[in-house]
Amino acid sequence: MNMGWFITIIGIVLMVIGTILTKFNKNLSKNIIILIGIIVGAISLFFTIYGQSIKEIKKNHSITNYQNQILNPQEEKLLSLIYKYQKESGLNKLIISRDGFVYFEGKDKDEQKRINLIGELYNINSDFKTRSKEFESIILNISEKFLKLIPESRLDSPYVVTITEEGIRYIKNNFYK
Repeated sequence: MNMGWFITIIGIVLMVIGTILTKFNKNLSKNIIILIGIIVGAISLFFTIYGQSIKEIKKNHSITNYQNQILNPQEEKLLSLIYKYQKESGLNKLIISRDGFVYFEGKDKDEQKRINLIGELYNINSDFKTRSKEFESIILNISEKFLKLIPESRLDSPYVVTITEEGIRYIKNNFYK
């Protein structure tokens, strides 16, 4: 028996107790017990009958929001760049510095300095730090459904990220058409 029916039965029991007490004594407190029983019974009966459909509406509403969630062009481009480098490197996560450089664990620094997400995102070749605040805003604005930020402490590389399965589907469906 689910909880809604259990509460409905409690409401009915309160109504019966109030009715029995009222027959023996016309006291106001017994009428209050009946009133509380009716209120509890009615509310619990409503949620027992309609509660499942309310849950379904909520569930369907959240699915609709997820399907309609759209990234702006810069977020899409950044997500696709992260996907590209994560796929090319064969790694589960990318380490990105504040100024947009991508670091790969186990590779030498010269090879790592060649990839800069800010440069690719904004089509610039130098002075990446001037766009670091914009970059931070974009990377933090991407939904966690698409891009997961992994909490790791790294000196000057606050963004350890991985693209999710939903993010990969989004990129394949919306960016590579």
